[in-house]
Amino acid sequence: SEYGNGKVWAVGDFNIWANDYASQNIGIDYYDNQQLALNVFDWSCTTKPGAAVVVSMPDTCVKLGEFILIPVNVSDVTDKGVYSAEITLSFDKSILKATDATLLGTIAEGRLMFFNKYDDSIRIAISGTSPLSGSGPLVYVGFNVLSLPKDSTIIHFDRMRFNEGIPPVTTKDAVIKPCEVLQISGVIRYCL
Repeated sequence: SEYGNGKVWAVGDFNIWANDYASQNIGIDYYDNQQLALNVFDWSCTTKPGAAVVVSMPDTCVKLGEFILIPVNVSDVTDKGVYSAEITLSFDKSILKATDATLLGTIAEGRLMFFNKYDDSIRIAISGTSPLSGSGPLVYVGFNVLSLPKDSTIIHFDRMRFNEGIPPVTTKDAVIKPCEVLQISGVIRYCL
């Protein structure tokens, strides 16, 4: 719990309904219909979000059968009051299969994370008791490459939200293409 700034975070099932607290400045984070955190906000001293945070995944080339780790990168979130994130990524299930997600080596390392995998998407929820700071990877998402796209495919942000929607975000999807294979043709002659 963090008491000094008007925010209290806890993780678990509190059996609290949002309608009961509509007039009390309470935000409740849900993930797959399970409550993750109860946020008590003092709206008079919230951090001003400023410009939108850019959240992006890099374009990547892939080879058949390989495992790839795609970072979800964020621009600087310092002083933006980011305590939680909810991400839903969708993809072509005939090409990619989501395998896992990790916070190791990210700006969110050490925080609580849940993820659920589906045939064509992965949902990730991250929360912590102190605000994030800095820029860089927020989470790494692992995929197996089941087949190669003819030209390209995308990993799409179906949902990307910090806290209860503040600060705002701008997203950039990842374009996935087959890696170019160097082909050499011609005649090789040997002289003995």
